[in-house]
Amino acid sequence: MINPQELAALISGDVETTDAALTAASHDASLFEVRPQAVVHPKNVEDVKKLVKYASDHPGVHITARSAGTDMSGGPLTDSIVVSFLKYFTQIKEVVEKPQPPIKGVEISGYAVTQPGVYFRDFDKATMEKGGQIFPSYPASRELCTVGGIAANNSGGEKTLTYGKTERYVRRLKMV
Repeated sequence: MINPQELAALISGDVETTDAALTAASHDASLFEVRPQAVVHPKNVEDVKKLVKYASDHPGVHITARSAGTDMSGGPLTDSIVVSFLKYFTQIKEVVEKPQPPIKGVEISGYAVTQPGVYFRDFDKATMEKGGQIFPSYPASRELCTVGGIAANNSGGEKTLTYGKTERYVRRLKMV
């Protein structure tokens, strides 16, 4: 069992256990429904580290990352702790327009550094403003999904047959 007060005291972010929050986190774009015990919004990487440690120290407690919840496989669902990145991990840190070494044979005209809760529609706008750069592996849910979900699912979409899936365009991920 999760102790929401203990979680709230542990991190600087927010812990939600309201019926509305738990119900919203119970669904993604799939047919599945799994109700979590808490929804946590970490404010920073230190919060994420503390949540991982909390889960490690409490047998049976696990954490599941979530952003927009557009996954169609039930991936962001859990009966334990949902760690939502939509509230605080929403920065596009850098978009650079300059040639990069090829990734798996694909020429790269620049790069971007972003957090997982950034909506793809905002990411796409920022990269288009820097020399018309595109991230071609976007899924059909491009207006609703986040960059974190795209990376977590190795997403693909209408341009995948020509350009490949997300794994061809990710150089580095920072993870806890």
